[in-house]
Amino acid sequence: MKTAQKIQVKEAVARYVAALGNISEAAITLCNVNEVAIEHIIEGRLEEVDDFSWHQLARQVGFYCGDWQVADTSAYMLLSILFGDAQRYAKAYGIAIGRGLGKTFTAGQYLKTRKNVIYLACSDNMNRRAFVTELLETVATSPSASMPGMVSAFVTTISEKDEALLVLDDAHTLKDRVLNLVATLAHGLAGKAGIVLLGTDVLRQRIIAGATAQKQGFGELYQIFGNRFITLSRPNRKDAALICQANGQEDQSIIDQISSECTDGFH
Repeated sequence: MKTAQKIQVKEAVARYVAALGNISEAAITLCNVNEVAIEHIIEGRLEEVDDFSWHQLARQVGFYCGDWQVADTSAYMLLSILFGDAQRYAKAYGIAIGRGLGKTFTAGQYLKTRKNVIYLACSDNMNRRAFVTELLETVATSPSASMPGMVSAFVTTISEKDEALLVLDDAHTLKDRVLNLVATLAHGLAGKAGIVLLGTDVLRQRIIAGATAQKQGFGELYQIFGNRFITLSRPNRKDAALICQANGQEDQSIIDQISSECTDGFH
């Protein structure tokens, strides 16, 4: 792996560790990678990490070396159908999807091939203003001083588009106050544009718990989703093999090894 790619992997690893809280917690979730290798990468000691660990990390933290070709995995096909359904019929979906199933890749592919799709990668450092400001930037609209004014401007802009879709990726990272704001947006877009929240199962658990505890906005958001979450929890060997084959790997022994490594941690 080239140095430029290692630097990009380092950034992806840093985001991954930040999302889980610390290096120890991150190491527990990663296969075939030890805590020392992660520490070296975070500290910038790139030359002290072996090639095997680099490739294992790159595969598991969402960094792709080059352009991946689309494979018709079960998750890719289902997500594509749900995106299309939400966009065409102005529906709202909450989707809890497991690590490694390609939610961000699928959203990116859908974004490339459809018009009027607004995509935002969420993060835990977003407050309400930062969140809405970034949304407005995706539709080339200037933010205003008033939060209600900014929300109204975004809803109006999206509602005027033909079959628009808002995709909020990594929504599990958003703070409760921002999720409450998402409920306001979803309510304003109801019947006018589609909205899809993508996140891990943490997102599903938080929204259901918030609705049960009657936290502001959570019950309304859960209701907008039809009082349910669509859940995709684990990859399977067939899907892993399809991805290998679509990206030029024809050696069956290597395909079997990769498929095994991708799925063994989920049994």
